[in-house]
Amino acid sequence: MISVTEHIRYLLTCHECVIVPGWGAFVSQHVGARLSSDGSELLAPTRVLGFNPEVAHNDCMLASSISRREGINYDASVALIANEVSMYFHRVDVLGELVMPRIGKFVKSSNGAMLFEPDEDAPIVAASYRGLPNVAVLPVADVSASQPEENEPEHVLHVDLRRRIVAAAKVAASVAALLGMGVLLSTPVLVDDSSTDFAAVMTSEITAPKSAQTLVREITAPIDSTLVFTLPSTSDSTSLAVKPHVVKEPRCYLVIASCETRRRAEKYIAQSGESGLRILERDGRYRVYIATGNNAEQAARLKMTDADFARRHPDAWVYSR
Repeated sequence: MISVTEHIRYLLTCHECVIVPGWGAFVSQHVGARLSSDGSELLAPTRVLGFNPEVAHNDCMLASSISRREGINYDASVALIANEVSMYFHRVDVLGELVMPRIGKFVKSSNGAMLFEPDEDAPIVAASYRGLPNVAVLPVADVSASQPEENEPEHVLHVDLRRRIVAAAKVAASVAALLGMGVLLSTPVLVDDSSTDFAAVMTSEITAPKSAQTLVREITAPIDSTLVFTLPSTSDSTSLAVKPHVVKEPRCYLVIASCETRRRAEKYIAQSGESGLRILERDGRYRVYIATGNNAEQAARLKMTDADFARRHPDAWVYSR
């Protein structure tokens, strides 16, 4: 018998988001190493699991995984998931809870809402960090002030050897600079007088005085008093208002790979052979995506319409920011 829950557990080990069509989305998040609340332990890194019932569309990842693993076609996988989801709802309505081993438990509250409690004992999302134990942290006591050295006299003055070397180097550099300036100022400079220009008094040139008629003619000559103004061109002073073009970031991305570092993401793009691949850096992960959209259906349109792409990348999934 084909178990959809087993496929969900498998996909949670290598993906951050696994959507069960008609049920909801399991979302995992990485939590780094940290101190405990009382500061006595260094907790190992892990991954925590959450559930979002609002994200229940079909992103083809779960159906493609079942189809590839069980050897059935895609439509049969979709029908199998729908049948399993109906059983999930029936168990919650009748028994009041649904237990998924190593994933968590769904409980129906008093007001009819469905609550998710992740598995705390052996969660599948933290399988990669299972061998890392918590480390006890011991506080560092300051014993230097309470335990003075007995063998050392109180009058001994500690001098940093590095500071003394730096100070001596500065003094040596200053002395060398003063000696260089003294040598430069005391050295005579020879000047070639053959090409030097000297100041001299220029002899005046005596000319005949101008006649009275010439002076009158120069004085009575018409003077052009027209003033010319250059006005700036209106085309230069007119500025066109430029409207800023705001690029709206898409909400959903069709992701084909999720890497821990940018270097691995760039290596994956170089080896994949696909064109149009880009990298999305968010939440400490580097996701390689090929298409975007304002919603999940627009982002997953390439996988649902292009059979060749769906065959090459059956595990492609939609990431929503």
